[in-house]
Amino acid sequence: MHDEHHGVDEVLYRDTGLRRDALRSDTWRPATVLSVEHAAEDMIALTLRPETTIPHIPGQYLDVRFPGERRSRSFSIASAPPAGESTDAEGSAIETLGPSLVGSAIELGIRVLPWGNLTPRLAAARPGTVVEIRGPVGRGFTWTPDEPGTLVLIGAGAGVTPLISMYEHAIRTSTPQGTRRRSGGTDPARSVIFLASARTPDHLYRYARYRDAMTTRFTAEEPRIDRAFLEEHLGPFPREPIQRRTIGRSRAATRTAPTQKDAAGVTVRVCGPGGFIGTMVDALLDLGVRSERIRSEGFT
Repeated sequence: MHDEHHGVDEVLYRDTGLRRDALRSDTWRPATVLSVEHAAEDMIALTLRPETTIPHIPGQYLDVRFPGERRSRSFSIASAPPAGESTDAEGSAIETLGPSLVGSAIELGIRVLPWGNLTPRLAAARPGTVVEIRGPVGRGFTWTPDEPGTLVLIGAGAGVTPLISMYEHAIRTSTPQGTRRRSGGTDPARSVIFLASARTPDHLYRYARYRDAMTTRFTAEEPRIDRAFLEEHLGPFPREPIQRRTIGRSRAATRTAPTQKDAAGVTVRVCGPGGFIGTMVDALLDLGVRSERIRSEGFT
């Protein structure tokens, strides 16, 4: 797993109202396998029920191992916090988030590596198998409902896994008038744009379940997601002079002043292979999205 935060780092512990030790724990805890489902080519959805409270924020992941072993791997959480739970900058979650999550099921998206020591055994695990989990881990790629503006999710292949958690949480924490999906013809109170790319539908995590929520490109028959595709679904953006600057290892264009779209605000999360991320971040900056509104995570 790889975290990269474009822009100003946010103090998520403050924003969620949770203690620092509640968001990252070095303690291994038992969890029972509830189900193992085929979710995409070479991927499974592993659903666990932990025996202790595991609060998490969409975008985080868990370390997993078998009891008595030292070898572990990190896997993104694909499920949202339970319905009715939310986090905000006022700290309201400090009373509601922790206790209500005791024993709640958590779904992990896992790519099965045939030569691996751990993932083939997780894929073969039967309901009732006990594993150990640690975390949740990571704060550079998370999303919370108090972040303003349209939520834009851009993923490739297995990279949609943590984005699904964000999508579900955004829908659940919206107002009653805004709970219908964007594709259903109703503008939700919180607008969510979910763009996804993969070689085929079989290579996109949980595609059958989320096909109506996503706008997709399948590269076996269509061009890859590019700047024109983003502008089609996020723009058109007002034209303004641009200047060049370097952000991390990516040399990209950014507006000299916020555009009208910037003022309205978008919050973007990008997840996928490194090359995909670089292309998307460059295009977003070139379109006028402010760098502090973009976060990315490498996922292969």
